[in-house]
Amino acid sequence: MWSEPKEQVADDQDESPVEETQHLNEVQALEKREARRLESRPSIDHLADAAVMKDGKLTFIPEVGHKVVVERVSTVTKMHPWLDTRVWVVNRINAETGRVDLWCEDLMQNGICNFITGTEVGYRFKLVPLKGPIFARKRDAKKDDK
Repeated sequence: MWSEPKEQVADDQDESPVEETQHLNEVQALEKREARRLESRPSIDHLADAAVMKDGKLTFIPEVGHKVVVERVSTVTKMHPWLDTRVWVVNRINAETGRVDLWCEDLMQNGICNFITGTEVGYRFKLVPLKGPIFARKRDAKKDDK
Protein backbone atom coordinates (compact mmCIF):
# COMPACT_ATOMS: atom_id res chain seq x y z
CA MET A 1 0.00 0.00 0.00
CA TRP A 2 0.99 3.56 -0.63
CA SER A 3 1.52 5.83 2.35
CA GLU A 4 2.25 9.50 2.82
CA PRO A 5 5.96 10.27 3.28
CA LYS A 6 6.89 11.14 6.83
CA GLU A 7 7.93 14.69 7.50
CA GLN A 8 11.68 14.88 8.03
CA VAL A 9 13.33 17.41 10.28
CA ALA A 10 16.62 18.85 9.10
CA ASP A 11 19.62 17.92 11.23
CA ASP A 12 20.42 21.52 12.06
CA GLN A 13 16.93 22.22 13.37
CA ASP A 14 17.16 19.76 16.23
CA GLU A 15 20.37 21.14 17.74
CA SER A 16 20.09 22.20 21.33
CA PRO A 17 21.42 25.57 22.52
CA VAL A 18 24.32 23.69 24.17
CA GLU A 19 25.28 22.03 20.88
CA GLU A 20 25.05 25.38 19.07
CA THR A 21 27.34 26.96 21.67
CA GLN A 22 29.83 24.10 21.36
CA HIS A 23 29.80 24.45 17.59
CA LEU A 24 30.36 28.20 17.84
CA ASN A 25 33.27 27.65 20.25
CA GLU A 26 34.86 25.17 17.84
CA VAL A 27 34.52 27.63 14.94
CA GLN A 28 36.05 30.45 17.02
CA ALA A 29 38.93 28.18 18.06
CA LEU A 30 39.61 27.32 14.40
CA GLU A 31 39.52 31.00 13.45
CA LYS A 32 42.04 31.85 16.21
CA ARG A 33 44.29 28.98 15.12
CA GLU A 34 44.22 30.18 11.50
CA ALA A 35 44.97 33.77 12.60
CA ARG A 36 48.03 32.54 14.55
CA ARG A 37 49.18 30.52 11.53
CA LEU A 38 48.88 33.54 9.25
CA GLU A 39 50.88 35.66 11.72
CA SER A 40 53.82 33.31 11.10
CA ARG A 41 53.73 34.09 7.37
CA PRO A 42 57.07 35.69 6.53
CA SER A 43 57.14 38.99 4.69
CA ILE A 44 58.80 38.80 1.26
CA ASP A 45 57.39 42.00 -0.25
CA HIS A 46 60.79 43.71 -0.05
CA LEU A 47 62.42 41.11 -2.34
CA ALA A 48 62.68 41.50 -6.12
CA ASP A 49 60.42 39.36 -8.29
CA ALA A 50 62.01 36.25 -9.80
CA ALA A 51 59.34 35.81 -12.49
CA VAL A 52 58.89 38.94 -14.59
CA MET A 53 57.32 39.90 -17.90
CA LYS A 54 59.96 40.41 -20.57
CA ASP A 55 59.02 41.08 -24.20
CA GLY A 56 55.45 39.99 -23.48
CA LYS A 57 56.51 36.65 -22.03
CA LEU A 58 56.87 35.57 -18.39
CA THR A 59 60.57 34.95 -17.72
CA PHE A 60 62.27 33.27 -14.77
CA ILE A 61 65.32 35.35 -13.78
CA PRO A 62 67.28 32.99 -11.47
CA GLU A 63 69.70 30.57 -13.05
CA VAL A 64 70.62 27.03 -12.05
CA GLY A 65 72.36 27.10 -8.66
CA HIS A 66 70.71 30.34 -7.55
CA LYS A 67 68.37 30.52 -4.58
CA VAL A 68 64.77 31.59 -4.90
CA VAL A 69 61.95 32.16 -2.41
CA VAL A 70 58.67 30.48 -3.33
CA GLU A 71 55.46 31.42 -1.53
CA ARG A 72 52.88 28.71 -2.17
CA VAL A 73 49.12 28.90 -1.91
CA SER A 74 46.48 26.21 -2.03
CA THR A 75 45.21 25.71 -5.57
CA VAL A 76 42.34 23.37 -4.70
CA THR A 77 40.33 25.75 -2.54
CA LYS A 78 38.39 28.79 -3.69
CA MET A 79 40.18 31.39 -1.55
CA HIS A 80 43.75 30.10 -2.29
CA PRO A 81 44.99 30.33 1.32
CA TRP A 82 48.71 30.59 2.04
CA LEU A 83 50.49 27.26 2.52
CA ASP A 84 54.16 28.05 3.09
CA THR A 85 57.15 30.16 2.09
CA ARG A 86 60.48 28.42 1.53
CA VAL A 87 63.93 29.08 0.14
CA TRP A 88 64.87 26.73 -2.69
CA VAL A 89 67.95 26.15 -4.85
CA VAL A 90 67.18 26.03 -8.58
CA ASN A 91 68.31 22.73 -10.15
CA ARG A 92 66.73 22.92 -13.61
CA ILE A 93 64.55 25.36 -15.56
CA ASN A 94 62.37 24.72 -18.59
CA ALA A 95 61.54 28.21 -19.84
CA GLU A 96 59.02 26.93 -22.40
CA THR A 97 56.82 24.96 -20.00
CA GLY A 98 57.64 26.96 -16.85
CA ARG A 99 58.74 23.87 -14.89
CA VAL A 100 61.41 24.52 -12.28
CA ASP A 101 63.12 21.66 -10.42
CA LEU A 102 64.20 22.74 -6.94
CA TRP A 103 66.11 21.57 -3.88
CA CYS A 104 65.26 22.65 -0.33
CA GLU A 105 68.38 22.64 1.84
CA ASP A 106 66.36 22.99 5.06
CA LEU A 107 64.09 20.02 4.39
CA MET A 108 66.64 18.05 2.33
CA GLN A 109 64.07 17.34 -0.37
CA ASN A 110 63.38 17.99 -4.02
CA GLY A 111 60.48 20.06 -5.23
CA ILE A 112 58.88 21.01 -8.52
CA CYS A 113 56.90 24.10 -9.34
CA ASN A 114 55.83 26.01 -12.41
CA PHE A 115 56.51 29.73 -12.55
CA ILE A 116 53.94 30.25 -15.34
CA THR A 117 50.91 28.44 -13.94
CA GLY A 118 52.00 29.11 -10.35
CA THR A 119 51.82 32.87 -10.75
CA GLU A 120 48.35 32.50 -12.28
CA VAL A 121 47.01 30.95 -9.05
CA GLY A 122 48.89 33.20 -6.65
CA TYR A 123 52.34 31.69 -6.11
CA ARG A 124 55.02 34.32 -5.62
CA PHE A 125 58.61 33.83 -6.75
CA LYS A 126 61.26 36.16 -5.30
CA LEU A 127 65.02 36.55 -5.68
CA VAL A 128 67.17 35.84 -2.63
CA PRO A 129 69.38 38.86 -1.85
CA LEU A 130 73.16 38.42 -1.89
CA LYS A 131 73.43 40.21 1.48
CA GLY A 132 71.14 40.74 4.39
CA PRO A 133 68.15 38.84 5.69
CA ILE A 134 65.85 37.02 3.32
CA PHE A 135 62.69 37.54 5.33
CA ALA A 136 61.75 40.96 6.70
CA ARG A 137 60.89 41.15 10.36
CA LYS A 138 57.20 41.75 11.00
CA ARG A 139 57.67 45.22 12.50
CA ASP A 140 59.91 46.28 9.58
CA ALA A 141 57.29 45.09 7.11
CA LYS A 142 54.59 47.02 8.99
CA LYS A 143 56.67 50.22 8.83
CA ASP A 144 56.94 49.78 5.04
CA ASP A 145 53.15 49.49 4.78
CA LYS A 146 52.59 52.89 6.41
